[in-house]
Parts: sequence; C-alpha cells; structure tokens
Amino acid sequence: VINPAFAVSLVYVSFAYSGWNSAAYITHQVKDPVKNLPVIFITGTLIVMTLYTLLNFVFLYSVPIDDLKGKVDVAFLAARNIFGEMGGKFVAVLISIGLIASINSLLILGPRVTQALAEDYGPLGFLGRENRNGSPFYATILLTVISLALIWSSTFEQIMTLIGFTLSIFTIASVTGLFVLRHRMKKNNESFYHTFGYPYIPLFFIIVEGCMMVYVFANRPVQSLAGIGITLFGLIVYFFLVKSKQNAIS
Repeated sequence: VINPAFAVSLVYVSFAYSGWNSAAYITHQVKDPVKNLPVIFITGTLIVMTLYTLLNFVFLYSVPIDDLKGKVDVAFLAARNIFGEMGGKFVAVLISIGLIASINSLLILGPRVTQALAEDYGPLGFLGRENRNGSPFYATILLTVISLALIWSSTFEQIMTLIGFTLSIFTIASVTGLFVLRHRMKKNNESFYHTFGYPYIPLFFIIVEGCMMVYVFANRPVQSLAGIGITLFGLIVYFFLVKSKQNAIS
C-alpha cells in the first residue's frame, strides 16, 4: 500500500470484488435473510476469490511478464498461448458474453435500488414507477443516461479510478458504521451481535483502504475530486429528501 503504483492498482482489485454485497439488494426475495445472507456472502466471496486467484495464476504462468506490460486483453493473450490463435478468439467471445451477462445483472439490480429509494422519498416517486412488465422503467432510463455520459466523457481508466475511489468512500463509511452501531447498542443496553475479529479486522481494513485512497488522490486528483464531488452532491440530495419527508410527516 505504501507504493503509489500498487495503491492505485488496488482500486481495480476492489472494483473487481465490488459485487459481493449485491445479494443485500434483494433481501425481500431471500428466504430467512438473517440466517442465509451471511452464508451467501461468505460462500460467494470465497468462490470468487478462488476463481480469481486461479485465473491470475494461469495468466502469469502462460504469458511472460514482459508481454503483459501495457496490455488490457490479458485473457486473450493467455488463451492464445495455451490454445492457439483460434482458441484465443473463442475465449475472447466467451468473455464478451460474460460481460453482457454482468451488464444484465446490473440492469436488474441497479434500477431496483433506485426504485426502493423512490418508494421512501416522495420527490423521487416517479423513479419507482413500473412498466407493464413490472420493471422500474424510469429508474433504468436514469442509470442508462448516467452510464452513457460516463462512457462518452471519460476513458476506461478514468471511469475505473472514479468508481473505485467513490466505492472506497462508501466501504469505509460502511465499516465505520460497525463501530457506530456497536456504540448505539451499548448505549441502549441492547445485546451485542458477534463479528469475527472485531475491532481489529475492521480497523485494519479502514487503515489499508484509507492509505490506498490517499495515494490514489495524490496520483489521480481529477478522478478523486470527481468522486468526492459526487458523494457530496449525493449527501446534499439525501438531506433535502430527508427534510422533505419530515415536513410531509409533520
């Protein structure tokens, strides 16, 4: 983490694992979520970690380090070295199909998060409207417009850095929430939940993630400031929505 280049590269690593919590978005469709969600999270993360580790081992084993420098299509290079030119192209097609599947999953989950937000706050109510097929139409359109704006205005690296830095802000906030929740439970004399490694593992995560963000900010200030700006804008909108909801109740 103390190496700037390594710290920046961790942005891409954290982004690769960023979908581990997606099951939380559909808890209303999970049977006995209190019991099953932890199992889903842990099992899913371990499976993905194993697959990623094995995949990177194959990449490093089949492609010389010098050939990997500055290359984006690492999977194609590895497949070509293992299976030949046609095999490499076939694997590239499979990867493209996999990316389409990932986009499809995001199109299902993302708009429904926006829809749930719209159901809680009146000013955003139009985003919760569904079409005749039961899909949140306006929420999907909104996220599509935002995605296209990012694609048209930024490079792939800039988008990855922006999203990765912004995700780091929220992951640190989420982990910090453990300490806040614990304090509130103690204050209200509620029974404590049990978390393995608490408080050392959460503190270690916050320190590592914080160091990464410092180096990313120093090396990619434009994308980092954009991420901070997006977060601050979201906070302003959030407080406005909370205020409007309180006024509606009163």
